[in-house]
Amino acid sequence: MPPALRPRAIAAAFGVYKAIQRQRRTLAARVADQLQTQLQAEHNEAGVRAMALSAAAEAADVRRVVERARGKWRGSTLFGYVRGDGETYRANFHCSKKQFDGLVHMLQGSELDKAENRTQFVRNRGVNVTQRAREHTDPPTLLFKVAACMYALCQEGSIKVKADVGSVGASTLKGWLAAFAAAVRSKIKPVYMSGKPFSEEELAAVRGQFASRRGIQVCALACDGSHIPFHPKNRRVMMDYRNYKGWTSILAVAFVDSYYRFFELDAGYPGRAGDNTVLQHNWLMKELRESPDTWLGPNGLVLGDSGASDGDTVFLNPYHGPSEPDKCWFNFCHSSTRFYVEQTFGIWKSRFRFLLNHMRGANHKLTTQLIHASAILHNYFIVNSDDATSVLDTNTGNPSWITFFNNFKAMSCPSCKARNAPHCIHQATFRNGPGVRSAREAPSEVRESLREELWARVVADPDGDDVRQVMGERAVAGFASQ
Repeated sequence: MPPALRPRAIAAAFGVYKAIQRQRRTLAARVADQLQTQLQAEHNEAGVRAMALSAAAEAADVRRVVERARGKWRGSTLFGYVRGDGETYRANFHCSKKQFDGLVHMLQGSELDKAENRTQFVRNRGVNVTQRAREHTDPPTLLFKVAACMYALCQEGSIKVKADVGSVGASTLKGWLAAFAAAVRSKIKPVYMSGKPFSEEELAAVRGQFASRRGIQVCALACDGSHIPFHPKNRRVMMDYRNYKGWTSILAVAFVDSYYRFFELDAGYPGRAGDNTVLQHNWLMKELRESPDTWLGPNGLVLGDSGASDGDTVFLNPYHGPSEPDKCWFNFCHSSTRFYVEQTFGIWKSRFRFLLNHMRGANHKLTTQLIHASAILHNYFIVNSDDATSVLDTNTGNPSWITFFNNFKAMSCPSCKARNAPHCIHQATFRNGPGVRSAREAPSEVRESLREELWARVVADPDGDDVRQVMGERAVAGFASQ
């Protein structure tokens, strides 16, 4: 290359080099910018994800709040009932206001009453802070809790429906019901169902009241079983709860006195079990066998139907299929005297309507606890029934009883339903095993002695012709049916 052109070539080459450098720097900057933008986007996305996870975690820790009523429990319909008059108490809690207030007073300091409204000074700072927080949230009072539980026991429907009346959650009401049952057992049972023998004066009064019906002087208690509707969730055990009437239930076997009080109630067995099954494991039956005079008095007996017997020890059972007038008369006197237990069941179920229909939302354990607690409360109301407003309508023709009969009559098997049979004979085979009939037909020296005594009074009575005629007709009908 000529020397004159050499500087120009060098300058041109340097210019190309510079241009290439600029291009390279521009491309590197563009790539760096893209990388930075991508990194920033990923960082932002990670932050959003972290914030979402944090919010989800916080939401999981916060209890879900459902707005049920303005003012919470104080704005509920149930709180309006609590502030009502005597007729409101009778319609919703099936008792007088005086009885209700006495119940609340007895349950103070119990499992249901957690002393949430303490006003005294608490020295412990942590406890004091907790107390101020509770007062700020305005927790339900013991009065309201008792009202919610009594309403649940005395009215029909599911736990959720009854909880809605009090503007509380179903789970809250279930917890209250369990605590209420425990409180009734700990506070009220020792007074009104003590499980102790009668005093001499009380035993004489009870036996005299029984004898006033048909002259059976030796009766101190009456025993029978009653089925409480219950639908188990587990279908594999459904047949265990299906009773001899054709529907599913929990069996309660009760001993009652002649003043319509429960002396003892054993509840919890599935409906397929019979009365004898329950009595085999009952603590009172063991006590009666070991020392009958202590519990029943001299020569005292327990009146039982044909489904409950103990081998002619302390139970007095009727004759099985009698075909003689004197035996028919004994059965009539026996059933008339034992009817105290049927009347007690009627008063009990008329007050506590949950016993007429399954309380949806309550499992076997809670239902059994409530059955036992309601029997204790029944005694409390019977003993404290001096108030005229506490009188109950025990007419089995009212809507609740009609619904009860219609619901469970429909559960019989098709053949028994077509014959309009009161009980399902196919389910009754579970209750009436091979040894039950022989136990009913077994001879009883006590029963024979009482039969002769009762029939001798009829024969000696100048006005006993009508009785002898009617019993003769029943004997002929019984003989023809055999």
